[in-house]
Amino acid sequence: PRTIDALSREAHLIRDRRELLERQHQVGRIYQDKLGDLDNAERWYRSALDHDPNYVPALDALRGIAERR
Repeated sequence: PRTIDALSREAHLIRDRRELLERQHQVGRIYQDKLGDLDNAERWYRSALDHDPNYVPALDALRGIAERR
């Protein structure tokens, strides 16, 4: 959780769009893969899609979550 808190705070400071998308995806993966928290993972992936609706890693991750549910 400390790592997630740090990455989350850092994500709010990132100005570069590509870096922001990657960080949001990274936080989503941690929630999904390390913590098994699909709700928070989905929230972070959707946040990336708010910035770029065509961001493929987030779209793929959301599809994977939908298939698991």
